[in-house]
Amino acid sequence: VEAGGIGKLVDLARFFLTPDGCDDLGWSAATALSKLARFPGPAEAIKQAGGIGALVALLSCKYAKERECAAMALGNLADHGLAYCTAIKEADGGSFASLRK
Repeated sequence: VEAGGIGKLVDLARFFLTPDGCDDLGWSAATALSKLARFPGPAEAIKQAGGIGALVALLSCKYAKERECAAMALGNLADHGLAYCTAIKEADGGSFASLRK
C-alpha cells in the first residue's frame, strides 16, 4: 500500500477496462483490486486512487466477467462501512438502475 501499487492497479483497470470490454492485463488488475478490497488499508487506497468510479463504470460493461469482478470489488469495499457505500452511490452514474432491468 505504501509503495503506491494500488494506484497503479487502479490506473491499469481504468486504462484497459472500458464498457466495450478489456484485455487480460486490465481484467487482471480489476481482479487484484477485488481481492485487495477485502482489507481496510488497501480498500482506503483504492478509494483514494479513484478506483470506486472505475469499478462502478464497469457495471455497465457488456461482458459478464468484467461486471462480476466490479460487483465483487464494490461489495468488498461496501463491507468496510457507510463511507464506502456513500462513495459507491456517489460514483454511480445510473449503473445500479440499469442492473434492476
